[in-house]
Amino acid sequence: GKGQDFSPLRDAVARAAQQCGYQPVLSVAGSKSYIGNDGLMETAQFTAVVYHLDEARQNGWCVASPSPLPHYEAQSAVANGKLYVLGGFSSASSGSNKASVYDPVADQWGALAEMPEPLSHAGAAADGDTIYIAGGLLGDWPAPSTNHVWQYNTLADSWSAGPSLPETGMGALVRLNRELHFITGLVIA
Repeated sequence: GKGQDFSPLRDAVARAAQQCGYQPVLSVAGSKSYIGNDGLMETAQFTAVVYHLDEARQNGWCVASPSPLPHYEAQSAVANGKLYVLGGFSSASSGSNKASVYDPVADQWGALAEMPEPLSHAGAAADGDTIYIAGGLLGDWPAPSTNHVWQYNTLADSWSAGPSLPETGMGALVRLNRELHFITGLVIA
């Protein structure tokens, strides 16, 4: 099938960016939006930051509003023109079930319903209004891997269980032709 047309989002972000005195900073098409963090694991002093790639600018990167919640090694996906950041760690070793959404047009963050369990290093993929989270590490570091699958409904702000993976592990989750594919990775017992 054909990919989604993200030009309305790109155009809305461009208008908002120009009002702030710079060129467009976000395009979700072509993997142009990135979430990052700034800090060192040794000091456990983290700052959640969203960087936007703007290829027209000399340095190429711009900083958006910082996330009010710490999300390190979290899952993220784009749905309905917004960036969803789910779980991860809230410090160097504390698993988190917190979830946030970033609206690039308003340059604002919002809190979401908490995940049913703290997960990091899981695969994430969006399919329309639903974000799927599969596998990953369950809880505080060092955490065991899991085979759990969760579905987040972006319209209802609610979570439900999906069918478990056949095995535990960290890995990647992608949507290809309306089917989800989980590529297994590291397994921690």
